[in-house]
Amino acid sequence: MRSLLGNLAVAGIYWLLAKSDLFFAAHHGPVVLWWPADGYALAVLLLKGLCVVPGIFVGAFASSVDVFGSPLIALSIGLGQTLEIVVGWWLLSQKMQFDVAMIRLRDFLSLLLAAPWMAAIGAITASTSLRLAGSIDRHSWMHVTMHWWMADLLGLVLVTTFVLVWIKPPQQWLNRKGLLESMLIFGLTFFAGQIIFLDWYRDITGDYPKAFLLFLLLAIAAIRLGRHGVLIVLLMTSVQALWGASRQIGYFGADLAATHLINFSWFMLIMSVVGMLLATHISEKNLAVLALRESENQFRTLANNASVLVWMSGTDGLCTYFNKVWLDFTGRRLEQELGNGWTKGVHQEDLQHCLDSYMAAFFARREFNLEYRLRRYDGVYRWVMDHGVPRYDGQGVFVGYIGSLFDITERKKAETAMYDSEIRFRNLLEKIPLISVQGYSADGTTNYWNQASEYLYGYTAEEALGKKLTDLIVPPEMRGEVEQAIRKMFATGRPIPASELTLMRKGGGRVDVFSSHAYVHVPGREPEMFCMDIDLTERKRNEARIQNLAYYDPLTQLPNRRLLSERLQQAMNDSHRTHLHGAILFFDLDNFKTLNDTLGHDKGDQLLQQVAQRLQNCVRKVDTVARLGGDEFVVLLKDLSENPKDAPFQAEMACQKILAALNQPYRLAGIEYLNTASIGIALFANNQQSVEDMMKRADIAMYQAKQAGCNTFRFFDPDMQAAVEARMRLENGLRKALPENQLKLYYQAQVDDAGRVVGAEILLRWTHPEQGVISPAEFIPLAEDTGLIVPIGLWVLEHACQQLKTWSLDPNKKTLQLAVNVSARQFRQADFTQQLIDLLGKTGVENSRLKLELTESLVQENIEETIAKMKLLKQSGVQFSMDDFGTGYSSLSSLKRLPLDQLKIDQSFVRNITTDSDDATIVQTIIAMAKHLDMEVIAEGVETEQQKAFLVRHDCRRFQGYLFAKPLPIKQFEALLA
Repeated sequence: MRSLLGNLAVAGIYWLLAKSDLFFAAHHGPVVLWWPADGYALAVLLLKGLCVVPGIFVGAFASSVDVFGSPLIALSIGLGQTLEIVVGWWLLSQKMQFDVAMIRLRDFLSLLLAAPWMAAIGAITASTSLRLAGSIDRHSWMHVTMHWWMADLLGLVLVTTFVLVWIKPPQQWLNRKGLLESMLIFGLTFFAGQIIFLDWYRDITGDYPKAFLLFLLLAIAAIRLGRHGVLIVLLMTSVQALWGASRQIGYFGADLAATHLINFSWFMLIMSVVGMLLATHISEKNLAVLALRESENQFRTLANNASVLVWMSGTDGLCTYFNKVWLDFTGRRLEQELGNGWTKGVHQEDLQHCLDSYMAAFFARREFNLEYRLRRYDGVYRWVMDHGVPRYDGQGVFVGYIGSLFDITERKKAETAMYDSEIRFRNLLEKIPLISVQGYSADGTTNYWNQASEYLYGYTAEEALGKKLTDLIVPPEMRGEVEQAIRKMFATGRPIPASELTLMRKGGGRVDVFSSHAYVHVPGREPEMFCMDIDLTERKRNEARIQNLAYYDPLTQLPNRRLLSERLQQAMNDSHRTHLHGAILFFDLDNFKTLNDTLGHDKGDQLLQQVAQRLQNCVRKVDTVARLGGDEFVVLLKDLSENPKDAPFQAEMACQKILAALNQPYRLAGIEYLNTASIGIALFANNQQSVEDMMKRADIAMYQAKQAGCNTFRFFDPDMQAAVEARMRLENGLRKALPENQLKLYYQAQVDDAGRVVGAEILLRWTHPEQGVISPAEFIPLAEDTGLIVPIGLWVLEHACQQLKTWSLDPNKKTLQLAVNVSARQFRQADFTQQLIDLLGKTGVENSRLKLELTESLVQENIEETIAKMKLLKQSGVQFSMDDFGTGYSSLSSLKRLPLDQLKIDQSFVRNITTDSDDATIVQTIIAMAKHLDMEVIAEGVETEQQKAFLVRHDCRRFQGYLFAKPLPIKQFEALLA
């Protein structure tokens, strides 16, 4: 509502100004002599903003309707006038940083620069609208445009300025003197205007030039009354001139008919520009003078009430001002201090240096700081800090110096005391014999190096000073960490925590020190870091000696019972966490007492030392060999298998290796000596026995080995012993299986989606003469561990090639493929590749009919060697399939590098593909991946039609499983083919 009323008010005033201006309309054409409404509209828009644009448009539209009658013409002209005002607002407020107070000369110049362009918009829009409506012909278009432009321009320059300036009336006119002065100037202006423009006293003045009188009055108004007075004079002059012109009398009486008052417009523009430029310039000067005077008053008030001594000098270097604080401090009068008088209070020892420094800074026009002694009113000299800076006026011209003094006597006393203290402290540090003290700056540069540092690190002070800390004593591997710690200390002010460090001596040797650090920041000086280092070499040597005596056997340097107990406890804790087995092997040398009694204790000690060395050579780094005393040793085996069946076997293998090493002859001072040992084994995993209990178990087992005849080993647990013996029997039986033809080959059919047999996988079966059929899951790992898998695998490959050779003679079977599983141990044999190529050449089979199935774990181990072997065999035509795919950890990047022909989906995923969405997703992913890598895919363990349907639906075309056939001997398999 408030905005609506404001816009209505703006529209009403605009219309009234336009209506009143029609009084001065020309006798020919639709153009008035000036248009104050636009000047008013621009001023309101600058003051109120774009919210008054609707009111401006309504006022312009209404006034145009009054003049031209046609709403369409009025709409066009109203829009043009509104656009003219908005463009002016944009130019002034958005682009020219226009100040509506118009107290600066640049603001009036900005208006003068923008007004012609604004007026051109309104004039061209209006004249073009009239031409299109047929109100004017094309010959008078330029004439109308020019007069309209002049009328708008005059209104914009004069009325906008009048409104913006008079929005804040002058205060100096309110007193009696100002009011009388202004009335006198305005009265003379009115009288002159009547004579010039309305022919008063024409019989006396005649035709003499009289218009210059107005410029004289305009200048007087600018000087005495400022911008407000100039605008009143301009307004009075324009009204009188237009009134006389409309009556065809006075200065512009004849100009109305001849030029449509073009001369009047130029006359008023010139008067407006001259008057406002002069008034604004004088106003700026007056404001500057007032501001300078106010600034000087404020400065003197501040200086006289400040707590510091203040002085000022001129361009000749002589002092021109001292504040009250200075005069109170020195007890002298101002006239005594001016010029160079102030130097009489400067201490004679400081005077020459003070004057030289001041004049050097003065001629260089630079800022300076001086410290000197100045005599106080009581005759006591006080230290002061004199800070001076050059002064410049508004035009950048040097006008002298201004300075301020602070009493720093107490600070100087503190500095002197600190300096004395520092000298004493440095002398103390220099004489301390056992503490190395170094000082460093923020960038690590050495600035202090005492005698103890020379002894500790080998550098003299001359060699160390100026060098970087990191280059002197910090080992290369620590430099980055040390530099970061120093930066953090200087950034935060918090010292580096004290700690034991291994630093570097001259020549590269290392030295252990206890290093503590101090951050020191003396006011007025750069912060420093001090390092205090104490040599720990002797202490470390003693600690190592004590440690060795406490934890190691002096004769063999093996861990003693104490250290073994700690490590065994830790191993048992780790086993409980990881579920991996561990084992204690308790050794006792057989007939050791006889050696001591016959050859002497020195030979016994030599034997013990050699046994210790052989035991260490037989175990891994993670294992521990310890000597309990006498001829008793213990080996602690860690990280054995998680499988309860495999862990005893691993312990047994270690025992066999150790016994073999201990059975070798010893050289005891030129004497060859044979010796054996008995070993007791105690396994642990996830149990809660104590260390003492475990040692007792191993000891008991060792005595069982002694009773068994020495040079052997026994397990503490009878069940474990039985398991080991059973495994040994199985191993012995497996060694006989191949030469005694106990191993048989079975064939499980591989079919396509049409049910046709396309090949088979060869599976190994073992029929033991006493135990019957033994599961492959039981004897295959044993064959891997013992190395028997290599001859067994070669036997399988030979039979496979021979079978393919037989099938190649049968037209119905010559296209069949045979898939053979190859173990990791066999594949890693150096001659495997050449051995297989020779075998294929010997049998003469088509190589592509043989497919080798490799597991993911085999492929990932030493992948570069694996790829090389596969590529060599691939070149000869041999096919490759990745067995049990999905159960390992093959990466896509390695998979795509392998020359594989087929991926075999593990039966663990196939089993539940119709019921388990996760297994189904995995199978689909494997099929899609194989297709993308251009590999065939086969699913093993297919047992139902539903599983087959799912696989076919997802584009798997090869199958193997009980749905099609169980593993069969060769004759039954061939019968299946028939």
